[in-house]
Amino acid sequence: MAILPLSLKIDKKDTYTLCTVRGDLMGPGLAQFNRAIGEVLSAPTKHLVLALDDVHNFDSTGLDTILTLKKKTASIGCGLSLIISKQEIKEVFDITGCLMLFPLFESLQGFEQDAGKKTA
Repeated sequence: MAILPLSLKIDKKDTYTLCTVRGDLMGPGLAQFNRAIGEVLSAPTKHLVLALDDVHNFDSTGLDTILTLKKKTASIGCGLSLIISKQEIKEVFDITGCLMLFPLFESLQGFEQDAGKKTA
C-alpha cells in the first residue's frame, strides 16, 4: 500500500478553526499534522474542528494522535469536534470505544447548526 501524502487546509472562522485533513493520517504524515496543529493552537482558538472525510488511510497511530490532541485542546480550554461521514473512519473510533469521546458530525453544516444552538 502506497502512503498518500498528507495535506491540511486551515480555515479560521469567527468562533472556530476548521482543519480539513487529506491523505493518510498515519506514519510519516503525523509529524506534519502535529506541526500544523501546533501552529493553529499557538494562537487563541476557541474550538478546533477536524474534517476527516478526505482521509484515505487511518490507523492506531492516527487515532493516538487525535486522542493526544484532545488532551492538549482540553488543557488550553479549546473545544475539539470531528467531522466524519465515512463509515470506515468512524469504525476505527467505534471499535476502540473512542467515538463517545468526541462531538461528532456528519458535515460542517451539522457542526455549525449545533454551534448556533449553543450560542442562541
